[in-house]
Amino acid sequence: MKFNKLFLVVLLVILSGCMSVAKNASDMRSMGTKGTLIYSKESLVVDHSLDSIEKILKSKSKDCLNRMLELKVMITHSNGGVSTHTEHYFFKTDVVRVKGKLEMMVRVKATDAIQLSKGPEEGFPVILVDIIPKDKTHSEVNIYYTKRYVHLFASVKDWVNGGDSGCPELGEDLT
Repeated sequence: MKFNKLFLVVLLVILSGCMSVAKNASDMRSMGTKGTLIYSKESLVVDHSLDSIEKILKSKSKDCLNRMLELKVMITHSNGGVSTHTEHYFFKTDVVRVKGKLEMMVRVKATDAIQLSKGPEEGFPVILVDIIPKDKTHSEVNIYYTKRYVHLFASVKDWVNGGDSGCPELGEDLT
C-alpha cells in the first residue's frame, strides 16, 4: 500500500512539471501556438467585419456560455464500493476590444472537483479568440483552445464564420 501511494505522489509531481496549464491570455497564445498535448490553435480569415463578429459573440456568450453546469460523478473504489459526488463548473465569457482588435476569453472555474492545481481566481481559460480586422468586411481570426472543449471550439468557429449553430454541449466537453 505504501508503494502505491508513493508511486502516485511521484507520478503527480512529474506530471505537474511536464504539463503546464494556461492561466491567462498570454499563456493561451503561447501554448496554442506551440501546439501542446493540451492546447492548439486554428487561424482563418472570415468574410465578416469586426463589428458584426463582436455582436454575434456577445449575443452567443450571453445566451450560451455564461452559465453553471452541475455534473454528478460516480467513483468506483478499489474495494469495489461506489460513491458519487457533485461537481460545479462556472463558465464566464468576456468579449472586449483591445488595441483595435476583438478578444473573447472563456474561463471555467470548477468547484467541488479534483484539481492538480488551484488556478486563477476567475477560472482557467479554455478558449481565447483574437479577431483582427483586415479591411471593412474581412477579419483574421485566431482561436487558441483547450483540446478537451471540442464542442465549444466547433461552436465558436461556426459563430465567427457567421453560422448560427446553437449552444455547445459544454457538459459533453467535461465528461
